[in-house]
Amino acid sequence: CAINNGADAIYLGLKNFNARDKAQNFNTDNLRDYVKYAHLHNVKVYVTVNTILTDRELPKMLEMVEGAVNAKVDAFIIQDFMYNRE
Repeated sequence: CAINNGADAIYLGLKNFNARDKAQNFNTDNLRDYVKYAHLHNVKVYVTVNTILTDRELPKMLEMVEGAVNAKVDAFIIQDFMYNRE
């Protein structure tokens, strides 16, 4: 684990809205525990949002962001906040 190997920050994608959509990603259900563990070791947690969104995806993305904020992540790294209108 990056934390145990001296990282001072970790960057992660959540289940949706990241470039590694097929990977086994974190989700808002387990994120709080990971953030708590990281913060106990003075490690920052950054959530990446790096996909282009459609209009209909925006509410789901905002729900994901709210879950990450509630989990107390330190910041978001976001690709251009431009989205594809459908």
